[in-house]
Amino acid sequence: MTVLITGATGLVGERLVPRLAEAGFACRVLLRPGKDCPAGATGVTGDILDPSSLAKAVTKISAVVHLAAVFRTQDTDSSGKAISMGRAT
Repeated sequence: MTVLITGATGLVGERLVPRLAEAGFACRVLLRPGKDCPAGATGVTGDILDPSSLAKAVTKISAVVHLAAVFRTQDTDSSGKAISMGRAT
């Protein structure tokens, strides 16, 4: 069984991936560019905010453990426009 884990480099994910691998699961992790792949997993570069990057990650998987989250609050730029998740709104 192949499991895709998002947020694998975070607090919970970095503890879960080795346990899943030890239990015999094939682990595939979605990694943002520049992040290291955890031991016991196969990494696929992508971003949960970019749907086009997800096709390769979800190919032939049996389950998803979704741990990724966006921990940003809405801010304003110097012109007063609201900015959310890096995108002007």
